[in-house]
Amino acid sequence: METFSVVDSQLQASIVKRVICLSWQGFGYKKIIKQIKKEFSVNLSLGLLSYWFNHDVNLYGGQNHFDSKPTKELAYILGVIFGDGNLFFHKCKGDYAIRLEATDKDFVEHFSSCVSKVLNKEKNYAVNSYKRKSMDSIMYSTKARSKEIYYFIKDIKEDFEKVKPFAKAHPKEFIQGLADSEGCPNISARANFSVGVCVASSMNVQLLAFVSLLLNNYFKMTSKVRLSKRKGMADSIINGRLIIRKNDLFTLDISSFAMTKKFAQEIGFNIGRKQVKLIDACFIFENLVPSERVNKWKSKYVKTPHQWVTKDE
Repeated sequence: METFSVVDSQLQASIVKRVICLSWQGFGYKKIIKQIKKEFSVNLSLGLLSYWFNHDVNLYGGQNHFDSKPTKELAYILGVIFGDGNLFFHKCKGDYAIRLEATDKDFVEHFSSCVSKVLNKEKNYAVNSYKRKSMDSIMYSTKARSKEIYYFIKDIKEDFEKVKPFAKAHPKEFIQGLADSEGCPNISARANFSVGVCVASSMNVQLLAFVSLLLNNYFKMTSKVRLSKRKGMADSIINGRLIIRKNDLFTLDISSFAMTKKFAQEIGFNIGRKQVKLIDACFIFENLVPSERVNKWKSKYVKTPHQWVTKDE
């Protein structure tokens, strides 16, 4: 027999509605507990019912209640959750939350703003910073506590079909959230200069194939899912330790310049440094002759082991 606190949010909502109906019908606490146990196989305590009815509280969700209806903000959150965002549960404290940690402050701030709006908050959730020694960089993080949104997202991540209505309702925001998390401008400046977009990199090929369809159906953009790294390959070195891939890694790429420019104009990155880099690259490719492009790019950007960064950075 499960308790109310451990069942998912949809079942909790059904139980609460039934409790309210039973109370209207004149049922006392013990009869309500017996009826809920019979109908839902969930055990409610006398203390819980007493608190609900005697402390004038919102029976379900409190101040962190949200309506799981498609919105631009929720679509962006879901895109991020399939990338850098994650769910957090502390069993001892009963703490249910969604959180994001990243090196881009504007990314974390925008995520905080979206979550705050979805949860009907007057102020955005706090964005904290700290220095991660292993990366020698400043990290930014935010966390929003809500049992409802925790179980809502957990349910979606376990059944991918459930994300599709939200993504189709607001495809730009969903794609942008995923691209902010897992995408980047794809720029080459060796003998020749080329610019494209890695919309996302993921082990979830089903996710990338779906996003490719969204790009085609809603924005008339062609893209391709590619196998980037195979299972068993040496992937990276972290703290002197060689990391071997446990799963295949795929990327969703836009290669042609026409489609790249269209992506920059109609979707783009919400992260400022990524969007500026993409616009700069598109401008150079479109306005300079081939022989001038590489030098122009390198006058502003320098290549690090992982990406192009401005010389100021």
